[in-house]
Amino acid sequence: MHENYRKAECTILHDNFLLNFDWTDDGSPCVAIVLFSWFTRGWTALELHESKRVKVLFKGPDPHSPLVKDLDDNILAKRPAAASRAYWIATHIIQRIR
Repeated sequence: MHENYRKAECTILHDNFLLNFDWTDDGSPCVAIVLFSWFTRGWTALELHESKRVKVLFKGPDPHSPLVKDLDDNILAKRPAAASRAYWIATHIIQRIR
């Protein structure tokens, strides 16, 4: 199964919890990823590790269309000084797996 993720151009993280989570630029979406049930399953570490790109679906302004965000470009914190402690810790946890 890990080859499926390694060969894929993109992995889409599509979960009902995140589809009901409003997107904001404050780091809370990153923390939400670490705290929701998908992240607690063992195989998800393999999915994150093997995927070249990860797109995450969130609740957006249009109730009929999810908002698509790139994990590396849009969700993870870029530097500690610009992030809350929770945001930076969540970023670090995800980056260690990636």
